[in-house]
Amino acid sequence: MLCVPVMADAQDATGTQCSQDTTEISQPVISDEIEDPVTESLRLRVTQLDSLLAQREDSLARTLHRLDEALQRQQELEEHVKNGDINTLILMRTYLKYPYSKNRYDEAIKRLNMITTPSLENDKEKFRELFENYHDYYDSVMAVLMAAANDRSLGSPFKGVETARSYIAQLKQTSYYRNVYNKSFFIPYLNELIDTAIARLNANNPSANKEISLTDLINPEKK
Repeated sequence: MLCVPVMADAQDATGTQCSQDTTEISQPVISDEIEDPVTESLRLRVTQLDSLLAQREDSLARTLHRLDEALQRQQELEEHVKNGDINTLILMRTYLKYPYSKNRYDEAIKRLNMITTPSLENDKEKFRELFENYHDYYDSVMAVLMAAANDRSLGSPFKGVETARSYIAQLKQTSYYRNVYNKSFFIPYLNELIDTAIARLNANNPSANKEISLTDLINPEKK
């Protein structure tokens, strides 16, 4: 603010003295907050970009959350399917505890085809191979047992022991015994059948009045 002198009285005669008064004149104020157009435009642009970035981050967070939920549901579904497939394989083992049956074979193949768990694929194919060959395996073992059951020389005091040994050898020459009997994947029914037959044949000794019967082995109960 400036003070400008204003004449209040006329000079005296000598011109040496005068009285003065002052009045205030306001100067214009320049604000520091005024921005030039370029700065203002940049500020607005930054604000817009910050808002857009925040929206995109929020959208990404929601998308990732949905993906996490979908992945969790997928994992739960896969676990559910795997448990079902495991139960199917357990059922396959149960089926193999019984004599060969065409109906049971058809049901087993149908169920095996429904298994989709990759980690169980190897077990699935091993069971499939057992079922696909079960009929032939069963017939080959039964053929030996039927021949032995009808062989009267088993009861001979002179030939009984030797004849029994020959049938034991024949059982061990069947395709099932050679290819499956000692494997980790086997047919429980045939293993038990062979074990029982061999035990009885080993016990056959007509000269000591120890004769055996194999009739119950070749006529299993229908199950």
